[in-house]
Amino acid sequence: MKTAWVVVGIVAALLALVNHPQALFPWSAKAENLSLYSDMEFSSEDGEQVLHLVQRKLRASPLYSTEERFSAFICNSRWRRVLFLGSDRGGGISNYPVTEHVFLSGADMSENRLISPSGKPDLFGRSLDHFIAHEIAHILTGKHAGALALYALPDWIVEGYAEYVGWAMSSILRKASVRSCEMIYR
Repeated sequence: MKTAWVVVGIVAALLALVNHPQALFPWSAKAENLSLYSDMEFSSEDGEQVLHLVQRKLRASPLYSTEERFSAFICNSRWRRVLFLGSDRGGGISNYPVTEHVFLSGADMSENRLISPSGKPDLFGRSLDHFIAHEIAHILTGKHAGALALYALPDWIVEGYAEYVGWAMSSILRKASVRSCEMIYR
């Protein structure tokens, strides 16, 4: 019985930490309803610029509302990546409905670049604002579809929509998605 209470206590502490991690990320920037936190110093101007780019991408989504608040946390240190991303691999994660926060591996804010745990920028040239918008799109999808439905949807829908938002729903992507739909429904 004691072991069960210890496990419950650890789970409760982890839930509290992922929902209120701000104390572990002393540098921050805000723009409208978006906040960006990091464990490594960055200029607030650079952070605000990244958030404005994220805002522009999210505004193109019909699932997005400026009434909701979102926060992204940049985990430059290994132990933070392991704690918040669940491993020292990968670029980012959103764990909706456990939390509505986004956690990402390291970043170079002045260059608007996500830095992978290996220390290299994204291989596909995706920007930091792309990754933040992508992960928030997962939260928006979960809120719209419902938490259980989110995990029942096929990956191509969940990841496809997040990439669609991350790429700012560009006209090239719109044309490609229309062509893909035409091919699927022929």
